Amino acid sequence: MYIQILKSIMAARELSNADVAKAANISRAAVTKWFKLSERDDFVNVETVTLLRLAENLRLDPQIFLKKRLPTHSFKTLLLWDGLYANFESFIHALILLDLRAVARFIQVFGFADARRILGQNVIDLFPTIAHLINPARRKELQILWPLYSSNR
Repeated sequence: MYIQILKSIMAARELSNADVAKAANISRAAVTKWFKLSERDDFVNVETVTLLRLAENLRLDPQIFLKKRLPTHSFKTLLLWDGLYANFESFIHALILLDLRAVARFIQVFGFADARRILGQNVIDLFPTIAHLINPARRKELQILWPLYSSNR
């Protein structure tokens, strides 16, 4: 399991090590050990049953923990350029809460397909409300595509 992904989820959902331990049905010491092991390498071996239980209790696809996180420094210019969000964890937290500015920025950078795949159909439904928050040139492109995504449920 890639620990940085777990750290991001924990920050976004304001979870403690104890919360993760409870969700995975393991001891807090085991979670602490994961974080200590991750100091050498971001990937930590976790029993399959533990990973599945953690994902189920956090209502996540287990595969999310198995995909290496892209280096975030390449996205700072795209997503955090104005300091509205202090770091990626706060941006992710805002996305989870469907903060309109974060959703608009996400759609602006990644488009409707990725936004819908990651955040759900409701981001497509929000577009008319948040379109004014998107760069005018990009907004014009998205307004052309929006009817296709809004009718394709």
